[in-house]
Parts: sequence; structure tokens; C-alpha cells
Amino acid sequence: MRPSGANDADVIVRALEEYKQKHGREKFGYEHVWAIVKDLPSWQPQYPANQTSTGSVAGTASGSEEVFPRPIGRKAAKRKSKERYSNDDHVESEYGPFENLDEMLEKYRQIRKESDGKKLESDERKMEMKEYKILMKDTSNMTEQQLANHLEYCNDIRRRRQNAKRS
Repeated sequence: MRPSGANDADVIVRALEEYKQKHGREKFGYEHVWAIVKDLPSWQPQYPANQTSTGSVAGTASGSEEVFPRPIGRKAAKRKSKERYSNDDHVESEYGPFENLDEMLEKYRQIRKESDGKKLESDERKMEMKEYKILMKDTSNMTEQQLANHLEYCNDIRRRRQNAKRS
């Protein structure tokens, strides 16, 4: 409750004193945050200063003072969102959201084809790198059999590359 004649600054000073008494020497560390959030709707009074929660206005006969609207809560926002999408008002044709299914399917196929092409290029590039490493391998420490196998494989790689360049 606000004492008679007290302004916002008086109420804050009194609250800080009560906090200090309750918590000992510990100072309230969130005054800077309060300065930011105090004007947000969720921190505003739900009723005018002289109105009670039951709707009666103390000291006025007409009760014409403005009532501040309470911000919508999380559950109510979810419910409102679900209601918006559950109504059939947004369906414009007999097929609803599947009206452009052929277009969507064709777009999907095109994207898939492009990504497959990129993957194929990537796989080919990896294979070229592996073959290059084989071609450049140091053969000084190989046995005669290993060297013969290596040369045969290198010739096979060279033949495939030549055929690829021709086509």
C-alpha cells in the first residue's frame, strides 16, 4: 500500500529500506533493471490506484476511471494461435493447401537434382584427390611386386582420365 501523499520515489526508497532490513547489509542489485521494466505493460497496475479488484472504486461514485488492460498470457496466446489455424476460413479452394502440389513437387525435384549434382561433383573431386595421391606416391621403398601393382594401377588411372577427357 502507498502511504497518503507518497509519490513513486518515496515508495521506491521505502521498498529499498525494507529490502535492506530484511537482507541485512546486502544492497538490492536490480535497480537498473527496474528502471527499464517499470513502464512495461506487465508491471503496470491492473486497476486504477483507487479501484479494488472487485470493481468498486473507492472515493468515486461514477467509477469512470480508466482500467488498464492486462497483457495476454502465454497460454491464451497459444490458444488464440491454434484457433486461428483451426478455422476453415483460410482455405480458398477445394484442395486447400495442396492446390499447388505439382509446383511444389517439381521445385522439390529440381532442388534435389541440384543437390545430387553437387554431391556427385564433390564425390568426383574426392576420388580425383585419392587418385592423385596414388599417382604421386613414393615408390622408392616398394618391393618389386608392390611396384608392379602400383604401376599397373597408375596406368589404369591414366587410361580412365584420358577416356574422360575424350567424352
